Amino acid sequence: MFPSFNDLLRYKAFIAGFNKESAAFEYLISSVFSQIFYLPFRCSKKSRKNSLTWHGEILSKNQLSNSPSGPDASCCAYGFNILIEATLRTEANQWRREFMECLKHYDKFVRTKKICRENVYLILVAPKLHADTYDGFKQKVSNYNLILLSLPWLTQLWETILMVPTIRHIDFRTIFMGMVKQLHDSPNFRKYQEAITTKIAIWQEEVLNNEKEVFFALRAYEAMKKTGGNVVSMAQVLYNLRRDDIFNRYWTMMGKKDLTSIIKDYLLSEKMAVIGPFPDDETYFCRVNALDFRRRSERVIKSVEEIND
Repeated sequence: MFPSFNDLLRYKAFIAGFNKESAAFEYLISSVFSQIFYLPFRCSKKSRKNSLTWHGEILSKNQLSNSPSGPDASCCAYGFNILIEATLRTEANQWRREFMECLKHYDKFVRTKKICRENVYLILVAPKLHADTYDGFKQKVSNYNLILLSLPWLTQLWETILMVPTIRHIDFRTIFMGMVKQLHDSPNFRKYQEAITTKIAIWQEEVLNNEKEVFFALRAYEAMKKTGGNVVSMAQVLYNLRRDDIFNRYWTMMGKKDLTSIIKDYLLSEKMAVIGPFPDDETYFCRVNALDFRRRSERVIKSVEEIND
């Protein structure tokens, strides 16, 4: 079974179920990036375009083999690439073991793929970061796009995409660019940690705000579906939404604005419902059929592709 969000939260219990905890952690982190970027997950020694490749091996259900020296995974996103090193080490030797091999692989990746260095990021993921790791990475930040990512920060990134699945790859690149710059600018490890925590929180709020129309429309559409009917009143939609934990957290983050107007405006603007012709003081929605919605979306995509041909 593919690792879930709860598996990341309880990573110790997850990796304990495999023959090698270090390999299981590599597999877990690789699968997380696959799900964050909505890219196919594969196991191979070589990376592939528009996919997440873990360089380890799945031998059987609970038997895993570590990736060879160098990055544990390669994420070929839209417009940029990520080399991922996942480690369970939290002591002073956290970064030294394979760091130089990772940098060599970074250089080789740029050279063999013939891509610009600014389009490649090397991310170290660990349960928690050590100050010596910060110092070691900072020494190389002028020549490489280096990012330090603790599990709480990675969890927050994944949590964001779970709330709003329409976040684009370029949105993640924005926060990565900010983290690279912060490593360069921070005077010490403590300041770096404080700055990254703040940056991720601000980024999350901005991304959620930018995607609020889609989020509210999707949650309202799901609330309509739960009623079992195609014609649903505003009261029924609100009743189901107030029992939706994800919705309530998002709504709180957005400042709890006028919910009735938001639901009506966004359901209509995202083409997921139309106003029903009922002579009543209350608003009724007619839910758009999923196939009808898909076909319209396909026509929009086709038009965009034709413009870019």
